Amino acid sequence: MPNMNQYLKEDFPKNLSIDIGAKHSFKNYDKITEWANKELEFYKDIGNPGNIVHTYTHTLKNNIANKFNQNRNDNFTGEELIDELKNFIQSTYKTQGFIASKSTEGIWLLKQHSKKFFDTWFIFLFSRQSKRCPK
Repeated sequence: MPNMNQYLKEDFPKNLSIDIGAKHSFKNYDKITEWANKELEFYKDIGNPGNIVHTYTHTLKNNIANKFNQNRNDNFTGEELIDELKNFIQSTYKTQGFIASKSTEGIWLLKQHSKKFFDTWFIFLFSRQSKRCPK
């Protein structure tokens, strides 16, 4: 029974392309891991709503590596692994309600979070400054 752990170190037989509100393409496992870590950073940057970092890590990120280590039947190919990964990632995003960082919604959320932070910081600085100025 072959497993696909060779693709943990080698390039895939074809690129893994996904569409999760934003399109991504990966040529190897390292690129998927990089992308998943960037998605986790995005969720942290928007305040980790609903403890999404934990959910994302346990439902998606950790399970991607497991796909490479599963025993398969003798006829299972690398291309079938790519198709399985594509379906897994896309369906997990949909069922869990994840928002991709590069999607329209993700970009908007990040802007809102950043704007709120800077507005709050500006108000704080302005209020401190106005207390120092004599009237």
